[in-house]
Amino acid sequence: MRTSTIPGFREIFPNEQANYTDLVCELSSDTIIKLCAALNSELTCPEPRWEIQARLNFIVIQRFSNVQRSLIFRSFGRFKEKSGDGFQGMIFFRRYLVAMLLKELNNYRVVEQRDDKPSHEYAFFRAYLKIIDEVNDGDHADIDFKQLDKTDPLWVFRLCWPPMLRQFELNERGNMIFEMLKSACLMDFASKNFREPLKEYLSSFGFSSPGNLMGSFNAIYRATELYDPNAILKKYTLISINADTNTKHLEAQTITPQSNGKLRFGDLKKCPVFFSPQRQKHIVLDNYLAQRKVFRAPYFELFHKTSLKPQEKASQDGAYIRYSQQVADVLEKHCLKPILTLLAQQYCDVMHFDDGSDSVPDGYVRVGRKIFLFEYKAYFFPEKLSQKPNFEELKAYFDSRFITNEKGKEKGIHQLRKQISLICEGGFGFDREVKSLQENGSLIIYPIITYNDFYFGLNGLNVYLNNEFMRSLPEQYADKLRIVPVVLMNLESILDMVLTGQGVAGLEQHIHRFLRLASQAQEAMQVTGSLNDFLLAYSSFDELYNWQFAPRPGDLKETQEIFQTLLELTGLSLDELEEPID
Repeated sequence: MRTSTIPGFREIFPNEQANYTDLVCELSSDTIIKLCAALNSELTCPEPRWEIQARLNFIVIQRFSNVQRSLIFRSFGRFKEKSGDGFQGMIFFRRYLVAMLLKELNNYRVVEQRDDKPSHEYAFFRAYLKIIDEVNDGDHADIDFKQLDKTDPLWVFRLCWPPMLRQFELNERGNMIFEMLKSACLMDFASKNFREPLKEYLSSFGFSSPGNLMGSFNAIYRATELYDPNAILKKYTLISINADTNTKHLEAQTITPQSNGKLRFGDLKKCPVFFSPQRQKHIVLDNYLAQRKVFRAPYFELFHKTSLKPQEKASQDGAYIRYSQQVADVLEKHCLKPILTLLAQQYCDVMHFDDGSDSVPDGYVRVGRKIFLFEYKAYFFPEKLSQKPNFEELKAYFDSRFITNEKGKEKGIHQLRKQISLICEGGFGFDREVKSLQENGSLIIYPIITYNDFYFGLNGLNVYLNNEFMRSLPEQYADKLRIVPVVLMNLESILDMVLTGQGVAGLEQHIHRFLRLASQAQEAMQVTGSLNDFLLAYSSFDELYNWQFAPRPGDLKETQEIFQTLLELTGLSLDELEEPID
């Protein structure tokens, strides 16, 4: 998670008292929602952040009066002098725009605006600054720093987990190829095991096949990817409707504004589309949320909106747990193998996947003396933990999923430890050369836990699990093996490496860069006490990969070809998904 020092209303207008309602009284909710959605969409443009921010500043400020513009710039200058390098002129961020969207969706009002006046843009800007104050005040209320006991060995994680979860979920991005792959796996599984519920689900939208559903999601995705480099608003995401558009499915994703509502971010996840009465168009409010729905929507709705969900309330929790475990097993079986296969290809000496044998890793790749061990955990992070985060509950959940579960079964880091012990004793039967390699020198082991759910990239979790992992390793392992710290990474990050033409060497390089940056930040933090150093020291691999390591996206045609290859490696066929569910 990165931090930016951002001025709010208090800093720009220090001598003025105002409330949000008064600031927007002349603006209709429709107008504010459209502008927030447009600015939010611009943040996803494939340009340097500072270029995007400069353009957004120009879009909003260009019609201010000279007096207004002068006041704003003077205030920015004073704030920069005060905050130093923390403020670099960047004002518009997703979490504040989303907060403003929700504010308007919950207090929806119609105001007659016959003219588009410059004063309206000034009012919007002032109201947006007020939102910054409100959001930041809420962050400070998430933890009582005076009560934080630094003698507690877990105090860092108490500081990382509950307070950051509310901000963290707004860092999530989208990878359409990964979402489509997971969705295709789910649809294939459901067509063979939950045929009647799947038919109910598809019929509710007027669809006859899983391919219809995926095609509808893909149409919205294409809208989020439209980009005009010559326009002022380069990615204004409007959805065009024609005679072939399934409006029933689109309406199911459209949020309903309320005059005195209680809509939350979770509601926006379910319905990231808004119908503008002024424009008579559907607008995507958040591109990343729309992309994530490709898998999330059918996963949750197939259970909760069909006969899969028992009518007896007492049976519902157990049924959902069984369903989610079945889907997780499908993803573990069908997603890791094709992605690692494309990553390693001809660049490895040995590649092997879980064959059901005792302690065999989900994925095993050896390149010379380097062994990469993959444990894949396709868990779904509980929504209740993100909505009302509690440290003890979070720790218990992470422990049960990655250390030892409620039944005493060893998970995650201990599975990796067992695999390393087998390598230390001569290796697995599918890689006999390991024993002779050890006799002639040490091996380097890269233990990796991969996952699907973005929440497992939460700040501090990698450090917490690696501490437990290192404590579990017998000292004698160091005589034969060089064991790199355990790294948690989203399988989506590995897929991105595939899509951008990287291989195992790239993966290794990124792991070392991540560990080096985190270690340097740990040392710097002891001297500077800087929040940015603290966040970097406890950042996740995926955060640094996405913001610092990842190359620019590859060619769209080549990406589509890779998706087709992934489907072939999973044994899935788009043609079969187009077949009607009878």
